[in-house]
Amino acid sequence: MICLFEYFFNLHYFLFIITSYGGAPKGKQMEQLKRLSPQIIVATPGRLQDFCEYGVIYLSKIKMLVLDEADLMLDMGFKPQLESK
Repeated sequence: MICLFEYFFNLHYFLFIITSYGGAPKGKQMEQLKRLSPQIIVATPGRLQDFCEYGVIYLSKIKMLVLDEADLMLDMGFKPQLESK
């Protein structure tokens, strides 16, 4: 489903969209984030936290954030990052 969303918006609105999730190599995803500077990032909570810790994504630069399963993110230790911004 995410791939269809990504394809549609890339095709019709010329947006750079990156999907980032666990179980896939981090290196390729990190390289895409750095190279493309996407307008939309669809990420699982764990991978988003990884990239924040690696300094690849900065929550302070985000204009809009939609959290799915926010309770899980708080359980994973995201509270300090959310409160500091």
